[in-house]
Amino acid sequence: INVVKAHCLLDSGSKEILISPEFTRATGMKTFALEQPIALQLACIGSHSTINYGTNTTIKFAPIPSTLYFDMADVEYYNAILGTPFLRKLGMILE
Repeated sequence: INVVKAHCLLDSGSKEILISPEFTRATGMKTFALEQPIALQLACIGSHSTINYGTNTTIKFAPIPSTLYFDMADVEYYNAILGTPFLRKLGMILE
């Protein structure tokens, strides 16, 4: 992501493409505030967050480079979570 190797989770159960604020800062990505914050609902009862920032950046997955929009959210253990929209864009099928 942004020409830096990243620890990513491919998540076919997620409708989001998320990146951690720490990774965006460490790699010098330009971010922007969203006009309308987005509620992020997680699978745990009472677990929710709000997405206030986003970024557009390049990602190279295998030999395929693409430009993607990422929502910024606190992501534990990973630099990014690549959900269903990413998998569909590249025509990937997880088995």
